[in-house]
Amino acid sequence: MAFVSGPRQVGKTTLAKSLLQHPENYFNWDQSTFRKIWATDPSKILDGCSGGPIVLDEIHKDRRWKQRLKGFYDTLGTESSHPMVVTGSARLDIFRKGGDSMLGRYIPFRLHPFTVAESEHPHGPFAQFQTIPPKIRLQDLLQYGGFPEPLFGADSKKSDRWSRLRMERLLYEDVRDLSQIKDLEALRVLCDFLPQRV
Repeated sequence: MAFVSGPRQVGKTTLAKSLLQHPENYFNWDQSTFRKIWATDPSKILDGCSGGPIVLDEIHKDRRWKQRLKGFYDTLGTESSHPMVVTGSARLDIFRKGGDSMLGRYIPFRLHPFTVAESEHPHGPFAQFQTIPPKIRLQDLLQYGGFPEPLFGADSKKSDRWSRLRMERLLYEDVRDLSQIKDLEALRVLCDFLPQRV
């Protein structure tokens, strides 16, 4: 299995879907039908699958994801015609480090935002985006950042709105879920001051 983790909205799902040979092999935790099957008998997802990779998107939201995934993987065996790609936010990194051992069953990969070096490579990640020119200017990366949505949108107002919404989700979902910080509003004020102090 390949575990692909990274910050929110960095392109993990887009990358994973680009590896699929058959769209029916994509499963997302936010799909209620998939959640029901996964909770009762994970092996039943294979009933509708074709050959090639299987993508399990955001399954770390399941409280027992490690146990179920470990059992599912062990049932398939290492000679399966279904290699697996498991995607998740930065929380996947933290959750995979505790509890049941998945040792020897996966290789971790971390997806980062685009960089100048990647934008200069003619066959780099931009090949999958047909409407995007093969090179991104350093000025654009500095202004909009390396996350695909604001970078490719190249609109200051939309980029600012995207940044605000991302910060809110990080603070009010990720920090709340992963830490013991009680005063999230004080943390928000701290985040507002940080850019001026860098």
